[in-house]
Amino acid sequence: MLKIKKICFCFLILVGATPLLAQKSNPAMAARQQINDLKQGTLVVRLRTQQFKIDALNTIDRPQTAKKITQQQRQINLQLVQDFKNNYTFSNQKTVFFYSTQTNDFKANNWQNLFLNDSLEADPNIKIDTSKPIFVAEIAPIESQNQSLGITALLIMDRNLMQLKPPFPFYVRPIDKIAYNNTRRKTGDVGILNKKLEKFYARPL
Repeated sequence: MLKIKKICFCFLILVGATPLLAQKSNPAMAARQQINDLKQGTLVVRLRTQQFKIDALNTIDRPQTAKKITQQQRQINLQLVQDFKNNYTFSNQKTVFFYSTQTNDFKANNWQNLFLNDSLEADPNIKIDTSKPIFVAEIAPIESQNQSLGITALLIMDRNLMQLKPPFPFYVRPIDKIAYNNTRRKTGDVGILNKKLEKFYARPL
C-alpha cells in the first residue's frame, strides 16, 4: 500500500510539472500564454530618469548641464506617457507608470505612492489589480542570453523584469520603424508595439 501511495504521489507531481516543462521546452507555447496574460493583465511602464548621470554632473559642479538633462528627460517621459495613453489599447487593464529610481520598491511590492499621473507626480490613488498578470515596458537595450545587443528599443519584460523571448513580439526595433512606417508616423513606437501585439494575439494556435 505504501509503495502504491508513493507511485501515485510521484505521478501527481509529474502531471503538475508537465505544463511548466512544456512551456520551457516550447517557446511558442510560452509566448501564447504570455500574450494571453498581457491581454488580461496590466502593462506597467518604467520611465528612465538618468539620475546617476545627473548626480555625477552635480558632483563635478556642472549644475546647468544636469538641469538641462533633467528637463530633456522629463519631456521624453511626458511624451512617452501620452504615447501610451493615446496608442496602447492591447491590455484590458489600465497602463500605469513609475520611475526607474523606484525599481526596488516595485520589486518589493511597495506600491503606495509609486505610480505617476499624467504630470509625472506620484499619485496614491493610482492602483493596479494585483490578481491580474503584470508586465513591464521600457526603452532599454535588447538582451540575448543576458548580454546587450547594442540596440535600444521599446520592449516588454515580465513581472520580474526579465525580457521576454521570441516568438513573442516583445520589442520595436529600428527595422520595424521601416516596416510599419505609416503606423509610426501616426502613433510612434507605442503604436507599432500595439499593432504587433494585436497581430500576434490574433494568430491561430
